[in-house]
Amino acid sequence: MARAAVSKTAGWGFESLHTCINNECKRLNMKEKIINFFTDVVKEMKKVTWPKKEELRETTVVVLAVCGVIAVFVYFVDTIVSQAMKAIL
Repeated sequence: MARAAVSKTAGWGFESLHTCINNECKRLNMKEKIINFFTDVVKEMKKVTWPKKEELRETTVVVLAVCGVIAVFVYFVDTIVSQAMKAIL
C-alpha cells in the first residue's frame, strides 16, 4: 500500500516555527503577536458601524417582544403536555 507524500518528505521544504533556540526569543515573538492582535482589534473596531440610539432601542424592543411570545408559547405547550401526561398516567 502506497503512502501519500507529505511536505517534509516530498521536497516541498520545511521551515521550522522555532527559529530561536532559547526561550527568551520565543517570549519576544509572543509579545509581538499579542501587541499585533490588539492593534488589529482596534483597527477593526474603527471599521464597525455602530447603531444609533433609536435603532438600538427599536431592535431591543423587538427582541424582548419575540422572547415574550416564545415564552408564552412554551408555557402553553408545557401546560398542555403536562395535562395530557397526567391524564394518561
